[in-house]
Amino acid sequence: MIPDRGRSHAVLIGISAYADRRLPDVPAAANSLRAVERMLTESGGWTPDQITVLDNPEDCRQVIGLLRNLAKQTPDALLLYYVGHGLISEEQQLCLTMADTDVDHPDISGIEYARIRAALRDSPARVKIIILDCCFSGRAIQALSGDDPRHLTAVQGAFVIAASDSDRSAHVPPLERQAGACTSFTGELVDLIASGIPDEPGVLTLAATYLHLRRRLIERGLPEPNCSGTDTAAGYAFANNRAAPGPIARPTAEQASHWRPADRIPSWLRDFAATSRPGTPRDVSLGEANLRAFIGDQGHEPPTQRTLFDGTVSLPELAERLGLDRRGQRRLASHPALPRILATSGTTTDLGLTVRRLAARDPEMAALTPLMWRPARPTGPAALEAIAANDDYLLCQWQAQAGRVAVIYPCEHDWTRRPVRSRDYMHLAKALPHEPDTVLCLGHEYGYSGPDLTAVDAAHPDRYYTAEWQDLVGVLGQAVPWWPHALRQPDRMAEWLASAATSAAQYEVRTSCDIAALLDLAEAEPPESPARLAALHLASDIRDSAVTCCLGEVEHVTETDRYSGMLVAARPSTRGMGRFATAPARRLRQGWQMIADRTDPLSWACMKITQGRSVAEHLPFGLEFTIHDPQEPVAAEWLASLVPATSTAALSSLNTAHFTQLLKDPRTGLPVVKQDGYPNDTYTGLAPTRLATTSPLAEVILDDVIWIRTADGALYPAPRRLDAGITFGYSGTGPMTLAVLIDRLLDDIGCEDPVDDMAESCSLGLHQGTAGKWGRGMVLTRDQLLVIRQSTGRWRR
Repeated sequence: MIPDRGRSHAVLIGISAYADRRLPDVPAAANSLRAVERMLTESGGWTPDQITVLDNPEDCRQVIGLLRNLAKQTPDALLLYYVGHGLISEEQQLCLTMADTDVDHPDISGIEYARIRAALRDSPARVKIIILDCCFSGRAIQALSGDDPRHLTAVQGAFVIAASDSDRSAHVPPLERQAGACTSFTGELVDLIASGIPDEPGVLTLAATYLHLRRRLIERGLPEPNCSGTDTAAGYAFANNRAAPGPIARPTAEQASHWRPADRIPSWLRDFAATSRPGTPRDVSLGEANLRAFIGDQGHEPPTQRTLFDGTVSLPELAERLGLDRRGQRRLASHPALPRILATSGTTTDLGLTVRRLAARDPEMAALTPLMWRPARPTGPAALEAIAANDDYLLCQWQAQAGRVAVIYPCEHDWTRRPVRSRDYMHLAKALPHEPDTVLCLGHEYGYSGPDLTAVDAAHPDRYYTAEWQDLVGVLGQAVPWWPHALRQPDRMAEWLASAATSAAQYEVRTSCDIAALLDLAEAEPPESPARLAALHLASDIRDSAVTCCLGEVEHVTETDRYSGMLVAARPSTRGMGRFATAPARRLRQGWQMIADRTDPLSWACMKITQGRSVAEHLPFGLEFTIHDPQEPVAAEWLASLVPATSTAALSSLNTAHFTQLLKDPRTGLPVVKQDGYPNDTYTGLAPTRLATTSPLAEVILDDVIWIRTADGALYPAPRRLDAGITFGYSGTGPMTLAVLIDRLLDDIGCEDPVDDMAESCSLGLHQGTAGKWGRGMVLTRDQLLVIRQSTGRWRR
């Protein structure tokens, strides 16, 4: 699979220092993070602006929000690398820790892998690469391929490499050796890519990289890794092979003992693989690795799956994927033109293309191959014969010279649903008046000439195969209509087809979430209501983001020459874009305060929509915090000030399903819930985003919760935002954000925007304190903080 680095993005996350002392620091994780970044830029073809590095992030919501945004904006390859501690939640789910993760609540303060899977599932990226270097990372494999078949189909194009099994720890060198070392798994991966693999082609696929990495780790007595992949992701070109300067060698005697005997390999195929030269298209497409894949055995035991040129299939399914019976297989293997065709196939060589070219030269071979792979010589454009539609699909049927061809356009609104399965194609086609000879279904990813297509022929309904968009164009003799997924509305699509239009219609874009609650609330509010403005601002922002994403998809299709066979049938309407982009921040804060204080179901629905959205700076509350020891003096003082409360919409933002008492902070008006536990009850509340007081800051108290005491004796949880947390004790974004917060509160306790994780500068002394000098239990007075701030200069990014 040929990568498009310009349309790819990598997110690298490394956690080497932890606020919770029960989690030991891992200096090797910091080295691993930098090593992987160098590996991608030096051997993978990535540029620095395509790589986001998160070094010791402390806010899980901010991290998952960033990942979701990048996932939605990345059309080609999305790579996620994580190194740090992995923990298991009470639900037995893998949780990736952050720098501020609480060991007792990893599912709340860390990132459950299910949330990562959901972000990847909604991504248009054709390949999603996940590399996890943490304990219990094998549970990510289970999440991708568990008993529920939706897990496997939900994340299309995914390839996961895990450093350990689901119940084993990952390996790191002893602490005294970690200063200059990587973690064991990442170190072997980086060394493998840096040295190259002598017996592999000029480009290393994910499958080849994993197989050799696994062998190295086992030979060194390190934990055995795991991997799992869907669709064609295993064939993705991961990195350049630095060990392929000369001709590809034949298998050694030791290697041959792991494969089938040489006399079982057709001579023409063995000779061709041995004479392929690096630097030529053949080296990329049919080298020693693909020869082994074609033959079958790469280990002592027969594998259950093998990566081929156009997908991942089991060996018994090879005939089905090619659509050949035994006679066809024998004819393919002995065909005299095959070596010559392979030698001239170019960079897109795959088994499907080989069969296509053989079919073009041999009428008997053509009769044995799938309909979409046969030579297409239409005398004119096919006639649109029938259209059928329901809420989830549009079916179009053309009468072509080769037969009746039906195309399924999935239109489901909920991307979390199971995609249409190949065995259902013929069943769906029963809605058409005539049985088609071939049914094709569009996928969410893109191939070389257009969207991925999976096809089934009526003659062999139990066989499915992949087809290129250009195959469909060739059979129909014309460009084929295409709608961006966000514009697929079956009724409008059928109307466009029936009108025989040739130019794109304008449709209202379909957003990733239902914004009806926001619009309903706005309609019920008076014209000048801040709540109305806040609801319309968020609805407009969600819609504008969807329009921008859709416009980018259309632009990519129209500006890519090899997509010339795609007839763009719809473009998103841009009417009203940016209308509320300049809404006053103060009015938006007032509006969301009004909505958060309401008790009606509509306001609850609106608050649910804010989760993961770009309105964190306007909400009256930030991240939640938990008090685990209510007997601690400062915490007990604050808890004594709470009063009973009724349920409001703000409660929907607390990640707590069950509680025994609902309270609120009378100074901030924000909810706090009590949960019974052993040995102590716990209290979870929402932190304010600003302090509504004029009394100056008197003390900063550092504990499990960071407290602010004002001169009038009032005690507040320190302000936080949903997208910006605060912490202390290590060098990272959280301690820097805390330093900025203290800096601003010293000057203005009621500062409109005290929490700023992107500040350009703050007091150097305050930053040095939050990053390491200050510890839990410290009480810093206003006078002490002023002296620290005044005694040093400014820290700048």
